[in-house]
Amino acid sequence: MKIRSFAAGITKPSFLLAQTEMPILAFGHSKLSPSLTLQLPCHCLRRMGLVTKLKYSVADRTYTSRSVGLPTSKPESPRLNRKRGGSSSLYSRPSLSDMKKEKMANREKVYEFLRGIGIIPDELDGLELPVTVEVMRERVDFLHNLGLTIEDINNYPLVLGCSVKKNMIPVLDYLGKLGVRKSTFTQFLQRYPQVLHASVVVDLEPVVKYLQGMDIKPNDIPRVLETYPEVLGFKLEGTMSTSVAYLVGIGVGRREIDRDREPAMKTILSSETMDIPEGVTIKVHAKIIEVEGPRGKLVRDFKHLNLDFQLITDENGKKRLKVESWFGSRKTSAAIRTALSHVENLITGVTKGYRYKMRFVYAHFPINASITNSSKSIEIRNFLGEKKVRKVDMLEGVSILRSEKVKDELILDGNDIELVSRSCALINQKCHVKNKDIRKFLDGIYVSEKGTIAEE
Repeated sequence: MKIRSFAAGITKPSFLLAQTEMPILAFGHSKLSPSLTLQLPCHCLRRMGLVTKLKYSVADRTYTSRSVGLPTSKPESPRLNRKRGGSSSLYSRPSLSDMKKEKMANREKVYEFLRGIGIIPDELDGLELPVTVEVMRERVDFLHNLGLTIEDINNYPLVLGCSVKKNMIPVLDYLGKLGVRKSTFTQFLQRYPQVLHASVVVDLEPVVKYLQGMDIKPNDIPRVLETYPEVLGFKLEGTMSTSVAYLVGIGVGRREIDRDREPAMKTILSSETMDIPEGVTIKVHAKIIEVEGPRGKLVRDFKHLNLDFQLITDENGKKRLKVESWFGSRKTSAAIRTALSHVENLITGVTKGYRYKMRFVYAHFPINASITNSSKSIEIRNFLGEKKVRKVDMLEGVSILRSEKVKDELILDGNDIELVSRSCALINQKCHVKNKDIRKFLDGIYVSEKGTIAEE
């Protein structure tokens, strides 16, 4: 009875007794306090045990959660190590400036190798070249095996930008499958080295199919290509196909187009040749003509013309200069004769030289002229009575003298006809009459004779 009244009347102390059996957290470890020896009813013990377990489980969870939150030393994952390793390796890579310097150094080594074997690399500045000298040596050796010489490579140095495996071998294999003889590869590449840049699928096959559609027998196509290798550079789009499509669109029948096709065809090839005299050497470097003879050397640039220059040898073994224009207009074809005329002037300059003569013309005030600077300049005085001294410097390679036989005459000599004629023009322009009627005042210095030095 006393125990019951104690348990029933004193509920709060019973709760406190149950609290004494809850686990106590001491420095992260759960401990149970020693239980009391007080005897309680079974239902109170069952209730106290339930509370203890709940409290203990809650405390255990709290302890577990706290143990998770505590800083512990765990080994880093390999992915984290990989990330940190990647960030550290990023700073060990060379910078863009270092990579550019290394690329320029490798390119200079390639240039030194090309100069060592006689190839001029001036035209290769904007071209993607091999990184190492070994790859460039492989390309040069491959071209030598095809029969091309150093002079042929200098005529078209861009051929060094072609890869042996990606460009040269596929193109040559395709030509061999078409039936082009290997014995003609050397002459084929000398005439049209640009074929090594072409793509077999994009550039060559459409042209061959177009030739087959023009009623050319398959057996004759290799002979056509060997005779005119430049046909492979013909672009179908924008020329013949566009014209045919336009005629069909306006109602012209295909049979009529085929019947009138020959008269309306565009000029495929225009070419002219000229003889090279003995004692004169001509070199061609990418449309730059260099002529050397007894009187010196002259150079002229024809890059502004859409023409092809090449040195050929005729049946008698004599060298000739050939100028070609492929699918050119009337103006382009007319430029062939103009280019050859310029080359003839260069040959005349290095063999005979040019001489222009000028005379003084005056009515009242005599013109006085004195040659200075070792026959490189002239001073003109008393023109129309003026006290002004007019000084004219001759262009490079031009000399000026006073004639000993003829009074009031100047003689200008030089190898380049353009420089000699321009020097005469400078003298004439210095003596223009101003603010007067030029029909009455004819004073000045004028060209009186043109010729060569060898004739006199």
